[in-house]
Amino acid sequence: MLGIMAVRPYLVYMRPHKSTLAELSKIPGLDILVLGITHEGGKTKTLAYSLTPKKEKYARKFAEILHKEDVLNLKILTKNRSSLTFILEKDTCDFYEYTLGSGIFILFPYLIKNGVRRFYIFSDEDQKVLLENLKKRGDVVRFEGAQTYEAIIDSYKLILQANIFSSLTPLQREVISRAIIRGYFDWPRRSSLTDLAKELGVSKATLAEHIRRSEAKILSYLLDVDGKSTKYENTSS
Repeated sequence: MLGIMAVRPYLVYMRPHKSTLAELSKIPGLDILVLGITHEGGKTKTLAYSLTPKKEKYARKFAEILHKEDVLNLKILTKNRSSLTFILEKDTCDFYEYTLGSGIFILFPYLIKNGVRRFYIFSDEDQKVLLENLKKRGDVVRFEGAQTYEAIIDSYKLILQANIFSSLTPLQREVISRAIIRGYFDWPRRSSLTDLAKELGVSKATLAEHIRRSEAKILSYLLDVDGKSTKYENTSS
C-alpha cells in the first residue's frame, strides 16, 4: 500500500552566509533568476538569468566577483543590452548540498535580489527542524507556510515579469519602475510627469517618450499571447 508523504511548501527569504550570486545581486538593477541547479562531484552548476542595469560599471563589478577562488567557470549562453543568461560553476555550496542531497524540493525559478534569496521550498521535515537547518546556511529574514498553487503561480509570474522586462531597455525599466513606485499610474496620480522628470534628471518630453515606448512594449507583449503580431489587425468590426 502506498503511503502519503506530508510534504509542505514554505516561502523563504534568506540572506546567504556565502553566495556569489547573492553578492552579484547587490549591484543595483541586477536581479537574478535561478533557473536550475546541478550538484555533482563536489561542484555546483547554476543556470541563471539576469536583467542587466543601465550603468556599464556593473560589468567591472560582475567580473571582479566572478574571479573569486571558488568560481571555477562561467559560460555565457546569451547576452544583449537588457539581459544575460549564464552557467556558473563553483565549488560545492552548503545550501545546495543540504537541499539537493536530502530529498528537499526547491521550486525553480526563484529570485535573488539585493543579496536576498527568495524561494519556495517543499519539505516533509518538521517545520522547526527545517527552519533551523536553513538558519545554518543563512540569515532567514522571512519563513512562512504557503499553498502549492500559490507557489506555482508566483514562480510563473517571475518568468512573465522577466520576459516583459527583458523587452525594455535598462533605462526604460528604471523609468517605468520609478513611475509605478511614485504613483504616476495611480488615480488620482500621486506624482506628476514634472516630478518624475526632476527625480530622474531628464526633460518631460524625454520621460514621456520613455513611458510611452515602455507602455507600448508591455501591452504588445501581453496582447501578443500566441506569438503572432496583432499590430496590423483590423479591429473596427
